[in-house]
Amino acid sequence: MQTLIRPLLSKTLRYGVKPLLNPKVPVFVQRAWVQGFSGINRQPDDISRCKIRSDAGRSIEVTQPAAWNGNLVLYFHGGAYCIGSAETHRSISGYLAHYSQAAVWLPDYRLAPESAYPAALEDALDAYRTLLRRGFEPGRIILAGDSAGGGLALRLALALKQAELPAPAALVLLSPWLDMFPVQQDCLPDKADPILSHAWIRHCASLVAPGPQERAQLTALWEEPLEDLPPTLIHVAREEILQPDAAKLAERLAEAGVPHQLSEFGKLWHVFHLHAGVLASADEALQGVAAFIHRAQQGHFHRGAGSRIPKKDPAPVPA
Repeated sequence: MQTLIRPLLSKTLRYGVKPLLNPKVPVFVQRAWVQGFSGINRQPDDISRCKIRSDAGRSIEVTQPAAWNGNLVLYFHGGAYCIGSAETHRSISGYLAHYSQAAVWLPDYRLAPESAYPAALEDALDAYRTLLRRGFEPGRIILAGDSAGGGLALRLALALKQAELPAPAALVLLSPWLDMFPVQQDCLPDKADPILSHAWIRHCASLVAPGPQERAQLTALWEEPLEDLPPTLIHVAREEILQPDAAKLAERLAEAGVPHQLSEFGKLWHVFHLHAGVLASADEALQGVAAFIHRAQQGHFHRGAGSRIPKKDPAPVPA
C-alpha cells in the first residue's frame, strides 16, 4: 500500500499545492487552500487539545498525549512566515506528541504581510517566556519547527542566548528555511521539488522584510555565532530546494562544536512529516525525532569539534 501512497501524495502536492504557492496568487487564497488541504491528514486518537493565551495574548494550541511525560515541545509551524497556522499543523503536532509523549505547544505567531519581521520572533520569545513563567524547566523544553518555523526556532534559540535566558534541551529543525536572501544563485532546480519554488520563497521573503531595516536582521543563520546551542537535529529531503540550507547549517554546527545530526531522506519532499498517520516514512521520521529528544534530555551528547551525532534507527512503526 505504501508503494502507492508515496507517489500519489507527491503528485497531489505537485499539481494540487505547488501551483497555488505562487507569487501571483494572493496570500489569503494560499492560506485558505492550505487550510483546506491540511484536512487530508490524520490525527492520533490518544491526544487532547486545548487553547491557551500567551502572556501577550497570542493564541497557543496545546496538544497533549494521554501518557504525558512532563516534557514539552514548543513548535513553530511553517509557511514562509506568510501562511500556515496551528490548525494546519494539527496532524504533525498530534503525532509528535504521540511518539515523544511530550506536550506540543503551537503558537499562532504573527504573519506577513500584515506583520513584518521581527513580529514572528517577538511572538516566539513571548511564548518561551510564557513557558518559563508557568514553571516549565528549560531542560524539559524542546524548540522545534518546520520550514520557516524551523528557521524561527533557531532564531529563537539565538535570541535566548542574547537575552541571557536559559537554553532549551534540544532543537529539532524539519526542512528549515535558514537563508532568506541568498547571495549565490539557486543550487537546486525548482522541478525537483514537488512543493516549493524559488520564486515563491523569494516573494515571501520580500513580504517578511519589505525594507532594508528588516532585511538587515535576516542574515543567513549559519553566519550567526552558533556556539553553545543545544543538541540539534535537522531533517531534510535530498531533492527539496532547501537541502543546501540544511547541509550548510550542519557544517557550521560541526565547526562550532555543537552536537548535531543531519538526516537526509531520498524520494520524499519538503516537510513530509506532515503526512504522519498516512505515510510510513513520516511516522518513522517522527519516531526518530522522539528518540533524539529522549537522548538529548538524558545528556548523551558531548560537545567538541566535528560533534556529529551517530544516527540510530527508530523502532518500527506500530502496525
